[in-house]
Amino acid sequence: MDLIQSLQKVGVLWRTGTQGKLTIDNMMVPTVRTPYSTELMAGKIPTRDTVAMNIEFMGQAVATHHIPAPFVASQETANSTIEYVASTHGGGLALTLATTSEAEICQLDAGDILSIDLLKNPIVSFRVKLHRSATFAAGDYVLIGVGSAYNSTPDSVTTNAWFKLIGANSNILVETDDGTTDNDDNDTGEDWTSDDIHDFTIDLTDLSSVKFYIDGEDVTPETMSLAAIVTSTKVQPYIALVKASGTTAHVLTVQRFALTCDR
Repeated sequence: MDLIQSLQKVGVLWRTGTQGKLTIDNMMVPTVRTPYSTELMAGKIPTRDTVAMNIEFMGQAVATHHIPAPFVASQETANSTIEYVASTHGGGLALTLATTSEAEICQLDAGDILSIDLLKNPIVSFRVKLHRSATFAAGDYVLIGVGSAYNSTPDSVTTNAWFKLIGANSNILVETDDGTTDNDDNDTGEDWTSDDIHDFTIDLTDLSSVKFYIDGEDVTPETMSLAAIVTSTKVQPYIALVKASGTTAHVLTVQRFALTCDR
């Protein structure tokens, strides 16, 4: 590595003057945090003193390669499956409902091991794809985000911030609940198209104004607040695909999960 490359690596701005001489203009100091982390969306590990996690879901079989921590298949009914996708660019872990006529839950979370502290300025991001083999029934839904301990009724999860798709329309909704204010079913104005890959990001660095992003665009429909959280409150990642009944076999594929937060 030559001198210029070394200077660039540590963040020194430089320019060449007359006779090829090197002039150092100033030193760059890494910023502590921006409201929305472009580093996270780029899949890069930030340089600040943070916890940083970037999981790419790639493997041949769950039985062989397992599901990477912190995720576990905590809620998986008998006929639904969670398995790696074969021969697909970017890989993925597919949550697949069965054609059996029954209620089914297919969910990845941390098994109620709550390790994301909401007072530590977390930002979470999920890259997912939904295949809908037919129109969702009234009780079918998808959840992508973070929440406290599992409850089979999502609105009963004490603390949450997530994206939601429910019922026959394709509206992408967002919800927050801090145990005091439950703000449900807010339409982002964006629709979910079957088989399109999207990046869903939730910026929790300001709990009085939680921000939701789809593919880097701020889609927060109104003030979404977790302001009642004033003491250490921990959550886990949630990725859920659920049907109330019927034989429709939807598939939710997660390719990536990323997290940054303060130590």
